[in-house]
Amino acid sequence: ISREGEDIDSIIYVHKGLLKLHKIVYEGHSQIVSIAKPFDFVGLLSIFSNDKHVYSLTAIEDSSVCFISKECIQVEIENNGKFALDIISRMSKISEEVILSKLSMSKKNLRGRIAYILLDFAEKIYNSYEFELPVSRKEIAELIDMRIENVIRTLSEFRKQLY
Repeated sequence: ISREGEDIDSIIYVHKGLLKLHKIVYEGHSQIVSIAKPFDFVGLLSIFSNDKHVYSLTAIEDSSVCFISKECIQVEIENNGKFALDIISRMSKISEEVILSKLSMSKKNLRGRIAYILLDFAEKIYNSYEFELPVSRKEIAELIDMRIENVIRTLSEFRKQLY
């Protein structure tokens, strides 16, 4: 949907589906910053502070998005105080969620990080404890900043504990 380093000319509203925000940290390795879900605005934190995207945005399931131009957002902020307050509120919420998520995850061991991500999908995205995981084991590793081998092993252990 967008690539790290491209010019920022709009924010993205997620109408349907899931998107991963990810950054290349070194050759062949990506770090997933967060997952955007329906009704999220992506790019609010960057649109007024950067000229270029600092991360890439990729759909991880069938998705529908709307691009809202930077100019349109700026005009509405200048002319509509309620809209401006809503944008500031959304930006604050996004910042807080990202910071709290990363802090919470940094305190957990591997099993805790994987459990945290699975619960996050269940409670914040699907509102159900039964869902098909939309990300690969590699993407889980990128999301929790762990090695894929450890993620595979831990998921296998979780599966064995269920049966």
